[in-house]
Formats: sequence, structure tokens, C-alpha cells
Amino acid sequence: MSLEQTIADLVAASNNLTGSINTKMSEIDQKVDEAVKAIPELHKEIYVSAGSGNNSNTGTSGSPVQTIKEAIERIPENGSGEVFLAKGETFRFTESVSFVSKSITLRSTVQNSVSTDRPIIYLEAYKDSQMDWSEAYGMRVSGNATIKLINVEVDSGELATDATSYRSSPCGLVSRNHFQGNTAFVDFSAYDSKFKMRGHPIVTLFGACRISLSGVEREFIGAGVPFVSANVFSIYESTTSDSDGTLTPDQIYDGLNTDGSNVITNINLAA
Repeated sequence: MSLEQTIADLVAASNNLTGSINTKMSEIDQKVDEAVKAIPELHKEIYVSAGSGNNSNTGTSGSPVQTIKEAIERIPENGSGEVFLAKGETFRFTESVSFVSKSITLRSTVQNSVSTDRPIIYLEAYKDSQMDWSEAYGMRVSGNATIKLINVEVDSGELATDATSYRSSPCGLVSRNHFQGNTAFVDFSAYDSKFKMRGHPIVTLFGACRISLSGVEREFIGAGVPFVSANVFSIYESTTSDSDGTLTPDQIYDGLNTDGSNVITNINLAA
């Protein structure tokens, strides 16, 4: 075999090897792309409009869903999501939504909402046919949950017809899901928001919770209705105002021991 032929054979072999490598690299790139697309998107941004939304929409600002429940269900387990609520609209919980270990922010579509155009979250309620209590619909959580509210108003809703009191738990905007595992911890915070306490608490837990409030107004309309009911507390309040200045901390936070044995807080327990 001549030297020229040997060189030609080596060049051909090299070209074949290069082609095989390029093919394999393309196959690897394709497999990587497929694997990346198969990984769930752990953070979601979902827009909600009670008036113009539809739960079959994509959830973008131009194609909002209609209910908070639908938005929360689109956030994956162990994931996080920001749910943007159209300003000035009322969003009614007419059924509860259950989930495991999610971090959820409910916020107005405008950063600095004023009291007249904040989105309103209203909790509808039902009366158990065998009991006299009223349960307000809301979020029923298992595992660890972080719930944050920004520039919204929450109305805890009237007691259901013929009910004489609220259910101790589950009840309210945030509560433990008694039928799906245990709630280890709930971190609940609210900023520049308002709460109207009518017939039900906002948070009810048989467990521990951390409460952080800043720029929050609480209007106590229903007699004897606490803001939170739990067993162990970590409470931080800053520039928080109450419509009834005579309420004591253990009336606002049902289950709180005023000797401080089950709470870490910056509020005056003797107030």
C-alpha cells in the first residue's frame, strides 16, 4: 500500500470517527434537553382574575386563571409560587384546597395598593349537618408550609347559617389538613394588609406556627374570634393596629400562654 493510500485511509477513518462523535454528542444533547424538560418547574408565577380569568388559561398576566385554588394547585409539591391577584377584585374560597409542603405568596398585582383597591380574599363557610360549628374554607396544609400575604385584604367570613360557633380546626384561611399526614410547621406572614375578623380565625393549627406581621390592620367584628389559634407560637409584630384596643394577646392568639411558656415574641404579653 502506497503512502498516499495510507494517508487517505487515515483521513477517512478520522472523518468517520469525527462524524460518529458528532452524532453521539447530538444524541447526548438531545437526551440532556429531554431530561431538563422533564424536571418540574419548582417556582411558578400565576395571575388570577375573578372577573376575566378562566381556569383553563395559562395563568400569565394576559391569560389569568379565575380562582386562587387553581393557582395553588399549579404550584408543585416542595415548590414555591407567587399568586398575583387582580386589584380591586374579590376572590371567594368556596371550597378548600389541600397541598403538601409549598411556599405560597398571595399578593396584589400592584406593588403599593391602597385600602380601596386591594384584592379581597373572602372565606365562605359551611355548617356540618351533625354539628353546630361553621368551617371557613381555605388552605389545608400538610408538611411544612410558608404562606405570605402582600397588599391584600382577608375577610374571614360570617358563620354559616344556623351555626353557633366556628370549628376549632380545620378552619380559616390556613389550617392543618387533618386527613393527609401531619403539619410540621407553618410560617405565616403578612405585609401592608388588612384582616376583617368576622366569624372565623385566619389561622388554626394543632401545632407550631411563626407569625410575622408588618403594616397590618386587624378589624375585630365578630365577638370572641381570635386572629390565630395554635399551640406553640413565634410572633413578631411591627406597626400592627387593632380596631379593639382592649383585646389581650391571648384573646388575639388563642392558645397562647401569657406566662410566655409557649411563645417567643416581641409583643407585650402583659398588655
